[in-house]
Amino acid sequence: MREKRNDLRPVIITRGTEEKGYFHGFFQYSDGEYSEALAIIETEDGALLEIPTNRFKFDDVEADE
Repeated sequence: MREKRNDLRPVIITRGTEEKGYFHGFFQYSDGEYSEALAIIETEDGALLEIPTNRFKFDDVEADE
């Protein structure tokens, strides 16, 4: 479990491998026929990514055991 950084929540991105990042917010993508909720996540090297909501989890809460 990690702490917030600049009020951004820490996340674990899962894209084949796990990568650490920080959550900026959600937005809705739509092309007229298809609609999807995406998250803006900043990686530890500063890159901003658009990540589907099923490809990351928040890392500032403990999982139920």
